[in-house]
Amino acid sequence: MTSPIRFLRQVVAPNGRHRLRPVLLPDEPIPPRAEPVPHVVLDEDELLRLLDEDKAEVLECADCPVCDRLTAHAVSPDSRRCWVCGTESPAGGVR
Repeated sequence: MTSPIRFLRQVVAPNGRHRLRPVLLPDEPIPPRAEPVPHVVLDEDELLRLLDEDKAEVLECADCPVCDRLTAHAVSPDSRRCWVCGTESPAGGVR
């Protein structure tokens, strides 16, 4: 006759060859972050310098022909690029 304590122990934490082996997952590298990397706050002079060197772009809202709605656009002197879908279109039509 098996004691109730022994029966409970075998149900809760069985041992021996019938016990399931833990499944080890393979090591997979963590993918890089998809969102933009945060930068430090710039002062006005540094921002103007970056804009002059074309290292920064001004965002304005415009109608996107692909998204078919008003979206933020990166504006350069000869074109504008939709921030959502990346469509490049000629300058003009900026609100």
